Amino acid sequence: MVEDESQTETLCALAVWRAELDDAGQDPRDELAFQNQLADYAQVLRQQGGGVTKAWKPGAPPPEWAPK
Repeated sequence: MVEDESQTETLCALAVWRAELDDAGQDPRDELAFQNQLADYAQVLRQQGGGVTKAWKPGAPPPEWAPK
């Protein structure tokens, strides 16, 4: 679960970047830059703990996800 707003923003930015590369990416350097940034972000997530070994348990979304 992503609780840190900066993590959410980073993930969204990576998703938009990936979509732009898929739609119009022509420079291989852009793909390399994306892959490097993705690896850096993966390292940040690994350092925060959690991981795929924690089972997802369905439930209500956290209160901070509610519209304001």
